[in-house]
Amino acid sequence: MKVLTIQESHGLVIIRVFAMLSIVVCHLFQSYNHGLAGLFNIGVQVFLVLSGYLYGTKMILDWKIYAKKRLYKIYLPYFVFLILVIPLYAFFHPEYMRWKWLPVYFINLDGFRYLLGPVGESMTIEGLRHVWFLTAIMVAYFTTPLLQHIRNASKEKLAIVLLLVLTIAGYLILPMHYMFVIAWVYLYSFGYLLSSFKDSRLVIIILFVGAFATAILRYPFNHLSIWNPVNRIFHDVWGVFLVVFPTLLCGIKSVGDAVNRLFKIKRLSSLVLFFDKYSFYIYIVHFIIMCGPFSMAHITSHISLNVILMLLTTAAATFLFVNVLKFFEKAFRITEA
Repeated sequence: MKVLTIQESHGLVIIRVFAMLSIVVCHLFQSYNHGLAGLFNIGVQVFLVLSGYLYGTKMILDWKIYAKKRLYKIYLPYFVFLILVIPLYAFFHPEYMRWKWLPVYFINLDGFRYLLGPVGESMTIEGLRHVWFLTAIMVAYFTTPLLQHIRNASKEKLAIVLLLVLTIAGYLILPMHYMFVIAWVYLYSFGYLLSSFKDSRLVIIILFVGAFATAILRYPFNHLSIWNPVNRIFHDVWGVFLVVFPTLLCGIKSVGDAVNRLFKIKRLSSLVLFFDKYSFYIYIVHFIIMCGPFSMAHITSHISLNVILMLLTTAAATFLFVNVLKFFEKAFRITEA
């Protein structure tokens, strides 16, 4: 399979760091119930498409090793995070604890509460709402065997037809909360198609424009509601478009090369490399500092100072979390493979 060049890797790092920063900015606005939070609520979509794109450049031969590595990557940091924060809730904010839902959290099934629609909102612990993404990326990772099988069988037309049905017909037939969960798979699949099949960029854009137009014709638009179909497809469209657009603009297929050419990247700064290395850990720890009972959004009367304090605390918490994670790995002799 294709080996990414340094230039391609640099471009993909830029996209990944953008996705992480957009999530953090989204939650900063969300901590103040600001409508602009929805504008930046595209980081997860970008990350899912990008992850699919990266795995589309690989040929996985040993699925047991693949599964072990993915489970290690997701579950170990997640378990350590839960072990650290649950005592904080128990001692300082027991009123927010929903003990009966803890098994759902530890199994990493929190994201599936969206299948229940607005009712699922009552099944979460305030300050831990963001861990639904760990369910989403787990589901996406484990669709890779099917996607690789389709690619190996050269069934490009079948793949495109299935995605067409899933996006356009799905928005006509299924309730929004089902489409929200299914989106994890089709966003990842679009990224996979983007790197695996010829001339798939324009097809992907057409599919999403069709889905967006379908949603607009059927539903009114409310950008503040996460359950509004037009709002949800709007974020999906933009998540895909931001990954695909550089390749359309430059007229080349490689996403990384296109971004590298657009921004004329010579080398990545140490700050960008830092964000890329720790982006997953930043995602895990930042939300509890910005939203929920431990939020620092109103720690002083000055919003700008509060934002600075939240960002600094996020950086410190990430540093602490990474070192605790290393301690767990060393103490229990946990290795990735």
